[in-house]
Amino acid sequence: MSKWRSLPFVSQPPTSRSQPSLLHGIDLPWSHLTQAEKVTFLGIVLIPLWWLWGWSYLLAMLGLGLIAHDYLTHGKIKLKNPHPVVIFLLLHGLYGLISKLFYGSFNPDAAFGVRDFTGTFNEIIGPAIVIWYIQSRRIWVRPQIIAWAFSVVVVLMLLFWVGIYFGLHEAPY
Repeated sequence: MSKWRSLPFVSQPPTSRSQPSLLHGIDLPWSHLTQAEKVTFLGIVLIPLWWLWGWSYLLAMLGLGLIAHDYLTHGKIKLKNPHPVVIFLLLHGLYGLISKLFYGSFNPDAAFGVRDFTGTFNEIIGPAIVIWYIQSRRIWVRPQIIAWAFSVVVVLMLLFWVGIYFGLHEAPY
């Protein structure tokens, strides 16, 4: 575990923050969470709603929202030099866009469309921007918060299943 934490792309937990006991049964004290932990928790807990509503452009909008927030707050985009993983993801996304553009221009049956651009942006470039932002800000979320949020997701998924199976009588769903 210590070798993993010594890698340059893994943020270290803040040392000055005292870590009170987080879990008391099923209660999670909201006031003890940092802003990043609150956003992460809500993002994980809302996964079942995204399954129902669809989340086609979630990561792209999150990446663009982080960049826009940084620009509107500070007047410029304050990101550190990207880690090689981020560079490779951005280059892979650019490669995907260029290859689809050339393939669409030489094959009349497969024209380059808006969906090709937005799909690549959402699947590769958007997550790369989110990772770059997290690495630049050295955002750290305690594992207990993530574990608790995923346990809430499991309970929500079971409740959705019970509602669909017994309430709507949709066994094949």
